[in-house]
Amino acid sequence: MAIQVSQPTVSRCVTAFLEAVMVLVPNLIVWPRDSSATKQFFYERYKIPNVVGCIDGTHVQVISPCKDEEAAFVNRSNYHSINVQAVCDHNCYFINVVASSPGSFHDSRILKVCTVTHFNIRDLWN
Repeated sequence: MAIQVSQPTVSRCVTAFLEAVMVLVPNLIVWPRDSSATKQFFYERYKIPNVVGCIDGTHVQVISPCKDEEAAFVNRSNYHSINVQAVCDHNCYFINVVASSPGSFHDSRILKVCTVTHFNIRDLWN
């Protein structure tokens, strides 16, 4: 059954929901202190050593923002989006999410500024 609501109503509801979720995010999405279980899983299953997570990105379509910022949100497929990057562990739990980049940002640019790359890689391998 479909309900009839206006686009502005949906936008307000989604915004309110996301603001509520963002309050909880720091407690729900955390980089693990011990990644040995993830490393062991990927090594035993796929023979790939020292894997601490799987990373991917996707574009989430959004309504065109204000004219001043509109161009930054147009992605290479020519629609407005936010480029979202996520990292999951071996249990498919999110351990890092970056959902603040305009659609025109390249994946490598998001990876450079995300907290995942701010770790000392040698610490993760121990």
